[in-house]
Amino acid sequence: MEIEKLKQKILDLAIRGKLVPQDPDDEPASVLIDKIRAEKEKLIKEGKIKRDKNESYIYKGSDNCYYEKIGSNIKNISDEIPFEIPSTWSWQKIKAICEIKGGKRIPKGMTFQKEKTDHIYIRVTDMKDETISEDNLVYISDSIFNLIKNYTVSKEDLYVTVAGTIGRCGNVPDNFDGMNLTENADKLTNLIVNKEWVLTVLTSKYAIDAMNYKAHQVAQPKLSIETLGNIFIPIPPKNEIRKILSIIKDSKALLSNLDKEIISLEDIVNQTKQKILEHFFGENSCYKSYYEKEYNLDELLPYEQPRPFIVNSTNYSDAYETPVLTPGKSFILGYTNETEGVYDVKDSKVIIFDDFTTASRLIDFNFKVKSSAIKILHCSDKDKFDIDYLFYKLQRINVIPDTHKRFWISEYAPLKLKIHTINEQKKIVKVITDSFTILDSMSKSI
Repeated sequence: MEIEKLKQKILDLAIRGKLVPQDPDDEPASVLIDKIRAEKEKLIKEGKIKRDKNESYIYKGSDNCYYEKIGSNIKNISDEIPFEIPSTWSWQKIKAICEIKGGKRIPKGMTFQKEKTDHIYIRVTDMKDETISEDNLVYISDSIFNLIKNYTVSKEDLYVTVAGTIGRCGNVPDNFDGMNLTENADKLTNLIVNKEWVLTVLTSKYAIDAMNYKAHQVAQPKLSIETLGNIFIPIPPKNEIRKILSIIKDSKALLSNLDKEIISLEDIVNQTKQKILEHFFGENSCYKSYYEKEYNLDELLPYEQPRPFIVNSTNYSDAYETPVLTPGKSFILGYTNETEGVYDVKDSKVIIFDDFTTASRLIDFNFKVKSSAIKILHCSDKDKFDIDYLFYKLQRINVIPDTHKRFWISEYAPLKLKIHTINEQKKIVKVITDSFTILDSMSKSI
């Protein structure tokens, strides 16, 4: 069971109106939209927000088609609507329910402060798990703050990352109220629709995919304020929003507890796997007497650079065929429709190795990669060496990546490894593979 996929499935049902039954007694979302428009007019008159010259209003006509009214112009947009929603719901654009404002880069030539100040500069790397992390914060001086003081966030806002990692969204915690925002993120401010509902939509796969698709339509992927504002957002009736958010809150609590149980079981499984590998390859292994020869690691696993196989676009879709891989925990980052530069493993296997983190994976299918830091490792002689065996040996090499450098050539390649005979290699691989299969089935059973 994959917890993240289950969370996304719940969000997908929520934003499509399939999480709770429709209540015919609820006032339709059109009433809520009228209240939103009235509230916007009030804020405009009070000078709190500016009038959008291209203000959008979306409605469903008597012909069951969707129309968008901008000024005096009315356009049929039925073919632009992402998916069907209940008849009591409404489609609007993000810009219709809030103001969108960008962040600001610190002035050229100025730097962050090493010591803490009263002003935190919030970067994309600080935005994690739908909130802002307090780890590794950077600070700016009073003088820099005064130059960019108009680019701050409020605890009433939501943030959206629009460059680098695109589509990461979250709440602004109270202790970040009034802090400066990076130019690679926008804030949604003066929200007139329930903030938690907007966050629910923006963290769904639908919205993340839409933001990334729009951002990657330009040479330097970035989501402009205008483009972000034109993304569609489904609006349920007010009472239904409350019911949906209640269910999502309860389900997140249950999934969080389940996640902890799975992590605990995964830890046990991983520790058991390491014990099995130690049994065959450890210092006290009874299998040491079967060692045949000693080789440098790069004699066993020569590498190939990944550059010809790096994906050009991160516009992934489950409908595409070719997986884009990373050796880390994420493994499959997504699927691409690119047909050029696909690595063909043929009837063999290869190992992908992250040169910075030292993570590795054994691969027996065609793929592309995202990072130039990946080494693609081959078995140098299939008659002498079993690549599964070499992969398991690789897992027993303990090089701690405590600095940011490339490790394969400097640390791994020169290492000398004693290797079993090819017959023993195959026997060892069978026992390890059979054992790992049983362990993996246990971790997937809950």
